[in-house]
Amino acid sequence: MPLYDYRCEAGHVTEVMRPYEDRNDPHLCACGQVGGLVWLKMARVVGPVFSDLEAYEGALLTKKQREAGVRITSKADIERIEAQNGFTRVDPNSAAHRARIADQKDEAREIEKVKATGDRTAVADYLAKTTMQQATGWSDTKYSQWKEMKDAAEQRVQSGAAARHVEPVQPVGG
Repeated sequence: MPLYDYRCEAGHVTEVMRPYEDRNDPHLCACGQVGGLVWLKMARVVGPVFSDLEAYEGALLTKKQREAGVRITSKADIERIEAQNGFTRVDPNSAAHRARIADQKDEAREIEKVKATGDRTAVADYLAKTTMQQATGWSDTKYSQWKEMKDAAEQRVQSGAAARHVEPVQPVGG
């Protein structure tokens, strides 16, 4: 795709990669002003951020957005979408990346252990537990207390005992 420069009403010039047939469409500048086409850039090497634009669109845009014609046309678009979604880039050579990969491998091993000793319900329970613990910071003990209370409440509902008024109970320290 060719690169075009667009100048907004405030005078900012933005470099945008877009299909030739869309070159005359207005471009919304980061400042919020609409920009018009100024000129076409000469062919040149484009940085690695554009090496696979479709992959970025597939990873960062929802199916609905892609079907509606939303496109990623610049590095600024990618950075804006990442910021809106709370994504952070991690250098593949960094200690943070290696730690994240190690954590994912550990979790995969744990899931395999659970799968080997139980059924799909056991795996679902394990995933629900780890998700709850990540979201709340609860220890295994605190999670177990909460789960016992939740299971008891579900049992009361199934047995009809929930029709009577029952005060909610909080887990210890929760």
